[in-house]
Amino acid sequence: MDTSFLELPASDWHMNAAYTASARSAAAVNVVNNGAERGIKLATDFVEVARSDEHFQNVLQVVEKDRKDNPNLRRTCHSSD
Repeated sequence: MDTSFLELPASDWHMNAAYTASARSAAAVNVVNNGAERGIKLATDFVEVARSDEHFQNVLQVVEKDRKDNPNLRRTCHSSD
């Protein structure tokens, strides 16, 4: 991404080719809110086992605690050594 437009006053950016190309590139990037998606997935996975709203909240709290205690077990750490 050409950032040369950053040296210009912001009021002139819309007339700069580097800015318009960068703006198009940025607009094309898909942004995902992983935290929100995980929360929705968590809720839908466990809503069927909940007998009441209170039970559902308890299940969510237990799962949330487990995920904090065991962060992303699917991800492996690679050492540069």
